Amino acid sequence: MEREMTGGPVSSVLGAASAPHDGEQAEVLTEALTGERLERKFHAAWQLFQSVESQVQVADRKVQAIFAANTLLVAAVSFQNQRVIPSAHTYGLSLSATVSVAARLLLLACICASYLSAIVALFPRLRHVRTQAHSLLFFGDIAALPGPEFAETFLAMPMGDKVRQVLRQTHEVSRVVTEKYKWTRRSGTALVLSLLLWIVVQAVTILTGS
Repeated sequence: MEREMTGGPVSSVLGAASAPHDGEQAEVLTEALTGERLERKFHAAWQLFQSVESQVQVADRKVQAIFAANTLLVAAVSFQNQRVIPSAHTYGLSLSATVSVAARLLLLACICASYLSAIVALFPRLRHVRTQAHSLLFFGDIAALPGPEFAETFLAMPMGDKVRQVLRQTHEVSRVVTEKYKWTRRSGTALVLSLLLWIVVQAVTILTGS
């Protein structure tokens, strides 16, 4: 009698009732895991974006320091040239004075190159067009939309699309950072040459008095 109960119609009904329930649980669990993985990917992508974004500020701070150093050099050269030029007009240019004036002119050229490179580093121009037409993470595209429309569009965006938006914006910012650092290095190199020439000018001035 027990065998009939366990193997008969009752057990088949219970099995039929439990099978869909287990399948639904498995499907819900799969969706939950997928959503959790997307959340982790979004957080990882956002951390990467913030890391790249912080490099923009680092590059701008370096440019500001270069601007300050160049300004000090220009002030020093201008002050010293006020004494050199009248002396050259009065006594003529000797060999040492010629070397000193040439070094000063080359120094000014390096300072100008450093200034120009620093300006380009502040406002880099990318050679390629943007890889995406619109981004809900770019302030220009955000400002172009009405506030309610931006909020609704962002909230309705699937998590997978948000991850893609973050990664694409990270790529765009990375290109900007690359250009900034390229021109910052050039500006820094010109600044180093300016400092070396400044040392040469001071050495010539001390040794020759010109």
